[in-house]
Amino acid sequence: MEKRLTEKEKIRCITDVIRGGYTARKHWQVGPEMEHFVFDRQSGKRVMYPGELGVEGILQAFMHHHPDWLATFEEGHLLALEKCGSSITLEPGAQLEFSLAPSESVLILQRRYQEMLDAMYEILDPLGYMLVAIGLDPFNAVDDIPLLPKSRYHMMDAYLRNTGDLARTMMRKSAALQVSLDIESDADFCRKYRVLTALSPILYTLFDSAAENEGRRITSYNARQEIWRRTDPARTGFVPDVFSPDFGVESYADWVLSAPLIFLPKDGKVVSTGNRPLRDLLDEARDEEELDRFVRHGMSIVFPDVRAKQVLEIRMMDAVSGPYTFGAMALLKGLLYNADTLDRLEERFTPMQADWVERGKNAGRDNGIQAYYHGDYFAHWGTTLCAMAREGLSEPEAALLAPLEKMWDNLDTPRLEIERAVEQEGWLAALRKQEVRHVLS
Repeated sequence: MEKRLTEKEKIRCITDVIRGGYTARKHWQVGPEMEHFVFDRQSGKRVMYPGELGVEGILQAFMHHHPDWLATFEEGHLLALEKCGSSITLEPGAQLEFSLAPSESVLILQRRYQEMLDAMYEILDPLGYMLVAIGLDPFNAVDDIPLLPKSRYHMMDAYLRNTGDLARTMMRKSAALQVSLDIESDADFCRKYRVLTALSPILYTLFDSAAENEGRRITSYNARQEIWRRTDPARTGFVPDVFSPDFGVESYADWVLSAPLIFLPKDGKVVSTGNRPLRDLLDEARDEEELDRFVRHGMSIVFPDVRAKQVLEIRMMDAVSGPYTFGAMALLKGLLYNADTLDRLEERFTPMQADWVERGKNAGRDNGIQAYYHGDYFAHWGTTLCAMAREGLSEPEAALLAPLEKMWDNLDTPRLEIERAVEQEGWLAALRKQEVRHVLS
């Protein structure tokens, strides 16, 4: 670059990306990412990455069966497949992630997911494997789970082990459901970001599906929430001034610029950057193309509850079984895409303070669905939110909320249901109940 960027220019680098994704309301879509563990159906043993019988072999077989999917290799290893906006990628511990091309209809997303499951099970069935949606690997120790052969993950692992005692657990043992929603303006960004931050203790609690760790019952709740809290405070949680009257897209950009980058893609390699923040490293970009690459990487290497790129990524929910997965998508669409409902939520969470959200997270951690937050119990929050979401959904999409309503009416969460299955039938049967294979009724 011919000159160093000013602080305003650096902030604009981030805000331009976010604003470049602004979409007119009539074109709003939903984009989900579902993470799974691969387990052996007979033994209940988790399938790791290496080898012909590992996740790498699964992807290779999928590629040969479906040559129309574009493969991505890194350092000689197959790590991702993509077709028509949908993809199959891997998390650091070889969790298998399906990302669906966004759609305005949750029902279309359901059909796309089933098509991907059908294609994947052509490979899994002969191997005796199954895809399981659960928030935390219940059996394996962190040190027994190999990282993917991807240099950036090894750099992250080395860095994050010094910032939080559960960072390595996050990388190897957790699995999530993430849902992306569109935004149309700065004002829409602020409203949705604030409401989603206020909802974060509720979403962590109601979609908790982590029951055990290394064969021992987890004594508190919301393992995913606590794992992220103990990963790296500089890049997790939420923007501190989110409930300030001055909060805006620039506030989020400033927070991103302050986070250490860990590594950078440079000259075709991945280069360690340690604890230097993005705002300093932008000065080293040699041209506009490299600057854009640095910026987009910086926006992807932070992991808040709600992450902004060209959409808002909602990241609080554990991986859950099929009915709850699509119930979650319908819930978020109904709440955030209906203007009247969003108005009511914004009013309900006014006033709100950051420490209230943290106290709500603590309450969920300590007491689960029976905890109390911002004027109501978590269980009642769930059924209230479902009723509000119905107002913004078609009748077929609203029907996807029924499994959530039934669960929360019974004061249940996915975790509590898993615990009962384990107690009654053992872990192997419980895993099979969490298998994701058929999502169309």
